Amino acid sequence: FLPSSEMAPVKLLAVIMVARAAGVTHIIEEGRKGGLSAYLYHKHGFGVTSIEYLPNRDATLALETFAPDIRLMDGDGAQLVPQRARELAPRERVLVIFDGEKRMAAYRTYSKCKQDVAVAVFDDSQYKYSTFKQTLDANGEVWWTTEGDRTYQELHDKELQYITFFNGSTSGMMNAYHKKMVQNNLELVHFAMVKGGAWQ
Repeated sequence: FLPSSEMAPVKLLAVIMVARAAGVTHIIEEGRKGGLSAYLYHKHGFGVTSIEYLPNRDATLALETFAPDIRLMDGDGAQLVPQRARELAPRERVLVIFDGEKRMAAYRTYSKCKQDVAVAVFDDSQYKYSTFKQTLDANGEVWWTTEGDRTYQELHDKELQYITFFNGSTSGMMNAYHKKMVQNNLELVHFAMVKGGAWQ
């Protein structure tokens, strides 16, 4: 089995660019799913820890086969993320991606290890009924979002052209549900990236 992902490629590029800007050496990903994002971070030269509450057997096997250097941890990210960040902080610059816990739950976990993290990335930050963004402002966080960012939007639009072409050229291979899922991931889902206590 090969690793898989529902993460838009342009979002992975955004994470990699911010990680490089912050001098990050190790990425902790909470939420492994199909394993492809962890695999790609590894291929780009980062140390990677992948944490999953409900691990997928095929994803685990794929990562163990193709990227045995990735540290796989199964269990509650609210406990494992701070634990792993503390272990790494003395020797690594750490970026944490929250793609398991979301928004306020993820922020509570981040607050436990903020001093050990250079950057925190919160997936699905765009929901208008959430108080997540207001919480970031109220706590004096320095943060940026892909939502409304011109450079991100330009890359997103180019990517969407290829996905639209892919959908149209593979009639019968991608059902309506999967087409809608891919389009939603590209058009609707955004990151918020927060400057951590270890950003220097």
